[in-house]
Amino acid sequence: QPSFLSDGKGGMKLVGSAAPPQDVREKAYNYKVLQALVGVRRLDHLEKQIRNKLAQLTNSGRHEAYEMFKIFDDDHSGHIGPERFMQISRSLGIHITSTEAGALFGRFDKNRDDAITFYEFLDEFMGLATGERTETHKEYY
Repeated sequence: QPSFLSDGKGGMKLVGSAAPPQDVREKAYNYKVLQALVGVRRLDHLEKQIRNKLAQLTNSGRHEAYEMFKIFDDDHSGHIGPERFMQISRSLGIHITSTEAGALFGRFDKNRDDAITFYEFLDEFMGLATGERTETHKEYY
C-alpha cells in the first residue's frame, strides 16, 4: 500500500506504490533472459495450452472470466503472482517448469509489476478486447 515518508528536506515522498523505473527495466530484462532460455516455440505452445484449457472452462464471457479470476486469486489480493501462476498452470494439467512459468508470466505481466491483474487476465488469457475494460471495471469493481 502506498504511503508517504519525509524526504529529509521538509518534503514528503511517496513510497510503496509503484516499482521504480530501474526495477521495471531489470524485471523486463530478467523476463527476456528467461524467454530466451525457454525459446519462443515452447512458450507459444504453453501459451496455447493455457488459453485452450481456460476456454474449455468458460464461455469467454466477462462474468465467467471474473469468477475464474476470483478462484485463481486465492489470497484476494486482486492479482496473481508468479508462484500462483505456476500453480494454476499445473492445476490445469500443463506440464511446466519454474523457468517456463517465469518466462510465460513475463509475457502476460505487461507493466512488469510482478502481478497479473484482472485486466491483464482478460486481455491476455481470455482474449477479451481492451476496450471492454471500462465496462468491466464498472461491473465488477
